[in-house]
Amino acid sequence: MARCGALSRAAAGYRPQSYLIAIVLYIVFCAAAPAGIREIAVSGTDEGFIAGAYFQLTQFGWFNVSWTEPGRMILSTPAIAPDGDKPKPTVIGVRAEPQHRLQALLGLLDGPGPAARGTYVLDIQPPAARERRLVWSAADETAPLAQFRSVIDKAAHLAYRVAILALARGRDEARRGADEQACGTYLAGLDALGDRYAGPDLLDDTGMKLLLAHEHREQHRYKAAATIYERILEARVTVYAEREAPKR
Repeated sequence: MARCGALSRAAAGYRPQSYLIAIVLYIVFCAAAPAGIREIAVSGTDEGFIAGAYFQLTQFGWFNVSWTEPGRMILSTPAIAPDGDKPKPTVIGVRAEPQHRLQALLGLLDGPGPAARGTYVLDIQPPAARERRLVWSAADETAPLAQFRSVIDKAAHLAYRVAILALARGRDEARRGADEQACGTYLAGLDALGDRYAGPDLLDDTGMKLLLAHEHREQHRYKAAATIYERILEARVTVYAEREAPKR
């Protein structure tokens, strides 16, 4: 098998200065960078399907995923710029396995107790029953609710969507010369994505690059730090998209 470098287009075309180190992500598989995550939709209908809507608060605003029929979800995200127009909702096809897991969980969930505010909101609409609303935060999250969040995150690629928004917003801030703010935005995207991009066939040295970026940031060299953070974030979301895209 030919070995291919997984240097994303984020790294291509950059001319690092002496204090910058190019980001290198190596993977042992080759794949063309996809335009975005797409899922294979489930056809047909399920008797007793539980519709719902999930809201998750991030530092960029509320992300919303709703589902009213088998096989697809509707994703709404905040605007790239805080004062910009909100993008149109995105239709996401859902695979059978996460859909079945999600439906099974929805029938079992119970709230941690009434709450006026929270980081997470879930509206559940069972067939022929009243709608229920669960509101909670990380501090009072039960194990079933944590499992639900894990399933919805994988089904809708929520962490990836947050990271993509962070990448776009960070670039917007950097173009306006707000490099210190861009550093925080890129870091929020890296934190949201976590290690979801990683896999057994990935040789990743971006951790070392993060140390360099942190050093630049601590020394108030925000432009240099933002440049490295941007490359790392783009490289990681590209690897995630390559791995999660359905094979043809």
